[in-house]
Amino acid sequence: MASREGIEARQTDIFALAFVHSIAEIRINDRWVLVDPYLGVVFRQPDGTLADFETIKKNYTELTQDDLRAEDKVAASAKFYYSGLSSSVTAQSGSEVAMPLEVKVSQLPTTIGKKNNSNDDVIPALVDGEMGPIGSFLEPRLGSRKHTRLKLLGKPDDANVEITFQLTDRTETPPSVVSTPPGACVSQIGALHCRVPAEVSELVIRHGDWRRVFAVDQINVQRTL
Repeated sequence: MASREGIEARQTDIFALAFVHSIAEIRINDRWVLVDPYLGVVFRQPDGTLADFETIKKNYTELTQDDLRAEDKVAASAKFYYSGLSSSVTAQSGSEVAMPLEVKVSQLPTTIGKKNNSNDDVIPALVDGEMGPIGSFLEPRLGSRKHTRLKLLGKPDDANVEITFQLTDRTETPPSVVSTPPGACVSQIGALHCRVPAEVSELVIRHGDWRRVFAVDQINVQRTL
């Protein structure tokens, strides 16, 4: 609709830990401001200008919500979508998106979570900062255009490291993945094993036909020869 009126606009997807949500961005004065057609809301900064996604992500409590509809039933749910975006990422709809996953490996071996068939004890360790921020890797909405960018923080340059993601469901067929560097990650039923050689601190894991929602039961990181 905005495009028909000569206004530059684009559709963007927000990938958060608990949801994926589509919004519109409109270009105003060389800034891409956020408009939520589904909820019927925009957010204003203290100076009255419309806020962009990054501003909402960092300063949600300092913004004013404008409801664009007469009814407030949908607009009232905006807090669910916008009050906890610290670990979220965005991408234009249809484009490739990287889910960030950062794990501190300065102390090895490291184990995150217990083998209890649940990711309830894995998510807080990552989200709350102990292990770094996380995108939608633990409960992904997967497809061929989504991948995980795994960063190992504090990894010694001369260390060979193996990181294993134990999945809660150990009965399904192995997930299909392609990694960079090539061959770094190997999947099996119930687990994904990634080897990070010396001088490398980042992997890109592309999700092939891994189209189901799953949970990571435990993460193990250790040195290898």
